[in-house]
Amino acid sequence: EMAFDAVALRGRVTAELAAAGVDVRLGTEAVHVAPLPGRRVGVTARGPAGDTEFDAGQVFNCTYSQLNQLAAASALP
Repeated sequence: EMAFDAVALRGRVTAELAAAGVDVRLGTEAVHVAPLPGRRVGVTARGPAGDTEFDAGQVFNCTYSQLNQLAAASALP
């Protein structure tokens, strides 16, 4: 898309996410999510170093395809 400068946009978004304390995990797939007490979310993720588990306040599914795969693996509606 030539309507914006992708390099400048990447730099700005990266800086804003870091300033907000957002944990960005590139090359990582959330394979299961489950509700935890205190409005937290338990996440099982698969990345280059293998599987890892962590909890989060929010999880965003930013995929282009297979949007329902995570919901099905997590028994979500």
